[in-house]
Order: sequence, then C-alpha cells, then structure tokens
Amino acid sequence: MLAQLAELSSLTTPHYSFPIPRELLDPIAPELREYVRITRGISLSPPHHNEKCVRNAVTLCQEYDATIAINYSPYHVHKPAASDFGDAYFDSLHDMADGLLDLQTWIGNSVPVKMILLNCEHYWVRPEDTAEHRANVIRKYDIIYHLCKAIFPDADVEWYNRGGARLRRGTPDYWDYNRRFTGDEKSDCRSCALYSWEWSHIMQETWRHTKAGATAGELVNAWVSLGAGYTSPVIGSPERKWRADHDYLLGLSRLAGHLVNRVWKPDAVLFYPKPFDPRTSRWAEHFVEYVKGATE
Repeated sequence: MLAQLAELSSLTTPHYSFPIPRELLDPIAPELREYVRITRGISLSPPHHNEKCVRNAVTLCQEYDATIAINYSPYHVHKPAASDFGDAYFDSLHDMADGLLDLQTWIGNSVPVKMILLNCEHYWVRPEDTAEHRANVIRKYDIIYHLCKAIFPDADVEWYNRGGARLRRGTPDYWDYNRRFTGDEKSDCRSCALYSWEWSHIMQETWRHTKAGATAGELVNAWVSLGAGYTSPVIGSPERKWRADHDYLLGLSRLAGHLVNRVWKPDAVLFYPKPFDPRTSRWAEHFVEYVKGATE
C-alpha cells in the first residue's frame, strides 16, 4: 500500500478530515507522510493530540507545504440544554479555550491554521420550537464561533453539515436541510455529508441543493466517506444505517474522487471516517482510488 500511495499525485483542493489517529503522529508513520503529501492538509484536535503529536504535524506541514485544520466537538461531553448558560457550561468553554490555546502555542506561526471544524449533533431546531429555544440555540453556536475566532482569527469556522441538504420523504420536493441549525448562526461555511456512494446520483443532488442554498461569500465544503457510509434498503429510507466498514465497489470511490474534485469543486473536502481508521478495513485502498479519480 505504501508503494501505491507514493505513486499518487497531490490533490489541488484542500483536504482535511476527522482527527488523524495519534499512533500515526508519534512517531510519524510512513503512510501518514504520504497522506500529507497528497492532501496538503492535516487535522488535529485538542482532546486527542499532545504536544509531541502537534509538533510532528507541524514538521510534516513544513515539509510538504501543508496546512492545518482543527476539529472540536464542543457539546459532546458536557451536553447542556439550549437554555443552560450556568457555571458548568462556562467551565466547559474555558476547557475548550485552554485546548485551543495549547494548539496555538504548539503550532506557532510557521504553519497556517486554515479551518476549525466544529461538530455538534446535540440540538434540534424544528418549526414547532419556540422563538426562545431558537434564540438560545443560535447563542450556543455563536459563543463557540466567537471563541474560535478570538484564538484563530484567520481560520474559516465550519459547523458540520450546517446547510447540508438531505433527501427526506414527506417534504414538498423530497429535499430538506439539516434541522440542527437555523441558518442564522454565525459560520463561514456550509457543508454536506456525501456518505452514500452506492447512490451516487443522490450524492450529486445532495451537493447541488447544498450549493444552491449558499449565501454570498459563504464557503461550501463536502464531507466524504471512503470505505464506509450509510446503507438503506430504499433511497431516502429512514431505516438507513451507518456502517464504519462498508466495502462497496472500489470504482465508486474513484467516481467520488472525479465528481468531487473535477466536477463539483467544493472549497474544501473533509474525510470521515478519519484516515487509516482501523474500523474501516480498506480505507487506504478506497483512498487510492479516490485520488486517482481526482487526478487522472
């Protein structure tokens, strides 16, 4: 596999991911070195990466002219109600700030931090919710946005799948948008989850609807799964299930690379599962096909 990675060309669109596995950063694994050369990006997270990992990541970035994205899931450990702005909530913000400041110190000024990728799958904003609930959720998101910008002012801040379109039965045109967000919260981006490559035509419509909803100046990014994804017995079925090890045809990953990089051209591409995730047994093989589709 290392020989196959070494033969691949570099991608032109910035590629980041869910946080890189720690064991690949300390010490630096040969396959990670090739991955950074190809993608020109690496993703770090304060809860997962210590100083040695971060400084090794900086070394790789300097070697291959790569940049950094930071992942954080602010409401996944402390899960406050939308209306909760008490002491424990603000303590969790201090923890987040401490983690980001550590990264800022360890990264220094030699490598740009281009993105902060936030994941919050805790709140819902439904049509029947009160205006107060909606305002509280927006405030929760905006506090995190401003915290990130205070520490990394030049980074683009994205909430995962904010503005992302999804096929949903029972809606007027069978399409709906992520109901965890209002569209009024602060963000520099919107993104969608392209996690069902066996339904590549649905992925195309997912991207098209997401892109069409973007406002002026808003970046539009694509989250891509390789060797994993959602499966369902019927297109758009609510019975869809996530499979971290879904070994679909390798040719579909090559198609994904072609469509994403040469046709749709998002501002950034993000991988989930994380690169070389042990749960996804053939991730590297699917990645090779993806890069070939993007570059050949």
